[in-house]
Amino acid sequence: MSAARELAKEGRKKLIEEAAAIASRAMERDTPSRIKAIQARWQEQAKAMAIAPRDERLLWEQFRATCNAVFNARDAKRKDEDVRKQEFRRALEDLCLQFEQLAQETDKDDQTLRRLQRELQEKWSRQLREAGPGSRDLESRFGKSKTAVDAMIAARTRSREAAVWGTLAAKERLCEALDRLVQAGAAAGEAGTETADKQASTQEEWAAMPALPAAWEQKLLARRDAALRALGDTAAASEFVKRMAKEAEPRRQVLLALELSLGLDSPAEVQAQRLALQVMQLKDRFKGTMAAAETAGEQLLGWCVRPGVAGELDRQRCERIFSRIGVMREKA
Repeated sequence: MSAARELAKEGRKKLIEEAAAIASRAMERDTPSRIKAIQARWQEQAKAMAIAPRDERLLWEQFRATCNAVFNARDAKRKDEDVRKQEFRRALEDLCLQFEQLAQETDKDDQTLRRLQRELQEKWSRQLREAGPGSRDLESRFGKSKTAVDAMIAARTRSREAAVWGTLAAKERLCEALDRLVQAGAAAGEAGTETADKQASTQEEWAAMPALPAAWEQKLLARRDAALRALGDTAAASEFVKRMAKEAEPRRQVLLALELSLGLDSPAEVQAQRLALQVMQLKDRFKGTMAAAETAGEQLLGWCVRPGVAGELDRQRCERIFSRIGVMREKA
């Protein structure tokens, strides 16, 4: 009996050694099931052969401590992972908040916004890799805030583009006012009476307006300066008036083409010309000889840089065209 008890005692010690060996691999997936299997064997051995109570108590305490160490290590590791996940989640939430605040930054220019957006996106990508799965809700929130920043920048761009057409219209009207003065002066046989004052006031008014894109600005300035020169020189005025007369019909054709392409109604007086233009475009399209069409904006700029004085009806038509293009740009 004594030998049997010693053998049972050694069996208990081996189970403790097995449990201790497994403790070094506490985080492996099958560790809990292996520990529980060893515990079951302990119970079987305890039922099969009792040992001295003192030895049983001592060995049991060692075995229980070893098993508990395995489970405690797993719990501690799990808690550490939970803490790290919470830290990464808070970092992701902070990035979402920064992106949401960025969408409200109306005082920053587009270049700065784009730079900050890229920096936040890079930080987000790094943090998301560390955070691992379980951040789907934050990914959705981050995506929405990023979309909001993109939408704000796009809206500002559209607004600036729409404002360009308002500036173009204002500068064209200023050029037309000069053309009208040249026309009136030539008709009366006068030139240069108020050239200096008119040139100064025109340049001041022009400078007060926002600048157009460089190529556009240059073309409008050429029309403006030609009219200013004509105001101070009788010969130049005569040539300028001839040029306006020559440009009158092309300007009317541009208005008609713009109304057609933008879906605007044309006055009853030019319905025949509109129909003829439609027929010509259809023939060119059918023959495959149609040249690359200018955009409505390019056509309108072409109208603006041609000198001339629009009648009341043509002026109304032009204002409708400017308005339609501006609205289209805002919605683009």
